[in-house]
Amino acid sequence: MKIQPIILATCLTITATAGLYQGDGDKKAEDVYKNIKVLKGMPASQVIPSMKFMCASLKVDCEYCHKEDDFASDAVEGKEAARHMIEMQNDINAKNFRGRTQVTCNSCHNGSTHPNSVPSLPGVSRRTIDRQAQAATPADVLKKYQTAVGDGLKSVEFDGTATGFGPEGPVKVTQGGAGEFVMEMGGRKFGYDGTATWVQVGSGAAQALPAEQATEVQKFGQFFRGEHAFDSFGELRFAGRDKIDGKEVIVLRTASRTAKTSADLYFDSSTGLLTRLATYTTTPLGSIPESVEFGDYRKVGGAMVPFMITRPGGKAPIVMKFAKATANPKLADKFFSIPPK
Repeated sequence: MKIQPIILATCLTITATAGLYQGDGDKKAEDVYKNIKVLKGMPASQVIPSMKFMCASLKVDCEYCHKEDDFASDAVEGKEAARHMIEMQNDINAKNFRGRTQVTCNSCHNGSTHPNSVPSLPGVSRRTIDRQAQAATPADVLKKYQTAVGDGLKSVEFDGTATGFGPEGPVKVTQGGAGEFVMEMGGRKFGYDGTATWVQVGSGAAQALPAEQATEVQKFGQFFRGEHAFDSFGELRFAGRDKIDGKEVIVLRTASRTAKTSADLYFDSSTGLLTRLATYTTTPLGSIPESVEFGDYRKVGGAMVPFMITRPGGKAPIVMKFAKATANPKLADKFFSIPPK
């Protein structure tokens, strides 16, 4: 005779029932429980432990998939979805891991009801953004930023230290007025003159970088000053409010849903300054998240500039800490252009 399982508050609190059907001649799941479809052939004693595992993997209770007064019912949409997921898990393990339980619910869900297809970044998630918070007009946010940053700075030269490329070492970054920059670090010199991006190793000949590498290097020259600082992002829309280190920030997001790269810009709601730029770049295998943090703003030549910038790296983030900044230094003609051979 088939029986109805006992209604429990949550799957995570089940303890005694795990061994209810253990012993010689253990019955199959379909002989004990009603409406068994994908768990046919499983020992009945393993049904409840398996339910507990799914609850733990998704951080949910039984009612996420079951009707509270009728566990056999298919009225809850999540139940059919769970069946498909079990079939998918079994298929992956059978085809790729010789039937071993290598891939599980937790492999993708890891405590969430929806698998996270984007690699996680420490402290950065679009899920924490409060989309229902009091809205802010993008034009007002950008105007407040421009006021906070100030003007009067055509170029600036930074000296400090950097980690992430290897052992901590000196770094020198010279920024121009329209995205141009030269960065000297670890015996290498990188530059961008607004058109060409180049690299020079030691005293060797400088070489222009191909498009893919050039795009990555150009990110080091993003300093967002001037009236058109954010033009490259196109139209921005209000995405919500969040908190960074306990401080409220306003998040503006690129409006295009079809572009290869989308971006979230986090502005301190109190100071108006940019504290984070998070980008999500689509690839054939998934989206790449990257986050650049801007901090320790100080006034240089009448403008506020960040003296600490943290960028994504390989094994560790790239952290540049500047100790000195010179406003509007005297620069040679074509300082930012690729050095002649």
